Amino acid sequence: MASVVARTAAILGFHDGAGAQLLRPLYDVMRREVLQGRKISTDDSPRPVQSREPAKTRQGRLQVYVGDGEHEHTVFDFTPTENRTGR
Repeated sequence: MASVVARTAAILGFHDGAGAQLLRPLYDVMRREVLQGRKISTDDSPRPVQSREPAKTRQGRLQVYVGDGEHEHTVFDFTPTENRTGR
């Protein structure tokens, strides 16, 4: 099966998150599937996020999780703060 990419509401925000809400059940299934694998490849990258103040940015985090051969999904997660929990 080809790898499918799901994005959370923080990344896929068209129509005030309506698209992300539709895809959330798919994202949840894919995430559970990846976490069941024997091996998970990950990457955690800092990303600039627009601050509420004009012309300022702050640090956010983009995490990528890639499942093994039996759990062939790639899942992205995003937190708009330095803290990986999103707080």
